[in-house]
Amino acid sequence: MRLFGDGKHGHAERIQTFRCQACRTTFSARCHTPLYRLKTTSQHIGIVLSAQASGLDPSAAERVFGYRQATIATWLTREGPHAQTLHERSFCHLQLPHLQLDELRTRLRSYKQVLWLWLAIDPCTKILPVLHLGPRTQDMAHLLIHSLRRILAAFLPSTLHE
Repeated sequence: MRLFGDGKHGHAERIQTFRCQACRTTFSARCHTPLYRLKTTSQHIGIVLSAQASGLDPSAAERVFGYRQATIATWLTREGPHAQTLHERSFCHLQLPHLQLDELRTRLRSYKQVLWLWLAIDPCTKILPVLHLGPRTQDMAHLLIHSLRRILAAFLPSTLHE
């Protein structure tokens, strides 16, 4: 496939467009990304989501940035699977000599029940190779351990996978 630039589009932010020389199909540089078909600039979305990640309450984010909570929730929903893929690709050669397993009690406004954040953390680098949100049950503890095992097994030589 040979691609060449076919111009730019967008009003709030100029977005590169490409065309395949073989099939003449045109597509955006944002195709298959969380930003695809969004009208808001990537810079504004990044600022809002960074503030949310830093602990800004959704209702406060609505007041501060002027975007509806539903819009911000949509951005978060679109970013989640993308972040998961990035997480899996970035951690392809992890070496974690020490891991700490924790469960942290939390309460979310949208849930009436108490939830637990289950996580594995490297105390030196603060890398979180695995985390899950759910009830404090043995099944959740097993899910954390099996997820961690699956991630760490991917880095072992194939002879050690058995």
